Amino acid sequence: MKKKNLYHIVLLFLIILIQSTRFDFWAIRGIKPDLILLLIFAIAIKEGSISGTIFGFAGGIAQDIFSNGLLGAGAFAKSLWGYMMGKSNQRLDTGSMTVQILLILFFSICDGLLINLFMWGFRHPFKLQSRFIFFILGQAGYNCIIWPLFAYILDNMERRTVFKTGN
Repeated sequence: MKKKNLYHIVLLFLIILIQSTRFDFWAIRGIKPDLILLLIFAIAIKEGSISGTIFGFAGGIAQDIFSNGLLGAGAFAKSLWGYMMGKSNQRLDTGSMTVQILLILFFSICDGLLINLFMWGFRHPFKLQSRFIFFILGQAGYNCIIWPLFAYILDNMERRTVFKTGN
């Protein structure tokens, strides 16, 4: 196993722990950023669609388990977005922070809509219109706001590790 993959596994584990705990100091009106989606995005744009898909599935299934949601809905959605994020790197200039923020906005909204579509398909009671306006758009906006700081922290952590980027 490459050192970089091990590093990403450890990061994913830490993000899952942070995301699944009750640290509500960073919640705004009950909305928290989707750190797992942000990490999947960072991995996919650096490592490609295969890594994005694998880490998307792992992060999504963990999110499903810890959120008491529909088991598999998050795994399917996150692996799909991980694949698409990795492919977007081939067609777009993902080195631009503006492009990254727009992609995060797009994938955050798509993630919320797809998971809620699964919930609707399995007859979970909710009102999509109110969830879309409050939760999905709120979380997407929050993801976009914290992305530059999140990316900066990840880049600094990666530079301080013992392996070079080619490993």
